[in-house]
Amino acid sequence: MDTKTQNFLDVTEAAERLVESLSQFQEQAHSYTEAEGRIREAAAASVVLAQATEHMAAETGNVVQMLSDLGVPTLRDDLSAVVQTTALHAAQMITQVEALAEVAAEIKAQRGLLESQSETLQRQR
Repeated sequence: MDTKTQNFLDVTEAAERLVESLSQFQEQAHSYTEAEGRIREAAAASVVLAQATEHMAAETGNVVQMLSDLGVPTLRDDLSAVVQTTALHAAQMITQVEALAEVAAEIKAQRGLLESQSETLQRQR
């Protein structure tokens, strides 16, 4: 091969490498552009999250202040009294249900006796 042909082949090979490098550079630039967009989106979402967190902290502070104003120990004691009263009422209701069950059993027994006596009287007629 002569020198001109070799030079042409070398230049062609170099041009192909340059095209490949430019193509890779373009892909990387596109990837960086996409990454930058995602980072901007994440930053905007982080700002929204920070604002929401700040709002929640302020609202929590308001709730704490309201509970403090109401007197949390008083509120706790009142709730405790409600729980105790509810438990007492539940126990009383259970006792009443048990008593009603006993009455129902006694009524059933008496009904059985009455039915038996009724049958006996009907047979005697």
